[in-house]
Amino acid sequence: MPQPFSILPEELAAYKGFEAYRTIESKYLNSIRNPEWLAIARTVLTMEKPITKYGYTPVSNWAFPVAPGSGAHHRHFGGLALHTLQNLEYAAAWADIYDARAIRIDRDLLLATILIHDAMKRFIYKFDDDFNFIK
Repeated sequence: MPQPFSILPEELAAYKGFEAYRTIESKYLNSIRNPEWLAIARTVLTMEKPITKYGYTPVSNWAFPVAPGSGAHHRHFGGLALHTLQNLEYAAAWADIYDARAIRIDRDLLLATILIHDAMKRFIYKFDDDFNFIK
């Protein structure tokens, strides 16, 4: 009979989650110049519990780099950070295309909304003792 994993979620997340989060911080979060958007994004990424009423009952409290992404994709430790990084990369590429065509967009707003749009998932997803994903 297989033995349960003796590894912590944080160790599993180190595979992709922490690496993705470091890139999120250095390349995208730190590039936001609008102080209000930057403050909101930093707060949402680092909060330890929901600070406003939320539509789902919190069942977990993952750090952002450790949290699973969702039931549909990135359903693994560190998946939320990886999913967010991919969305940021897509958005930055689109923003570059707009810039090249002299179409002005608010890049700070674009990046901040991507950073915060899924951040609450880390409070509503969990795994059971057999690592089955629970939403």
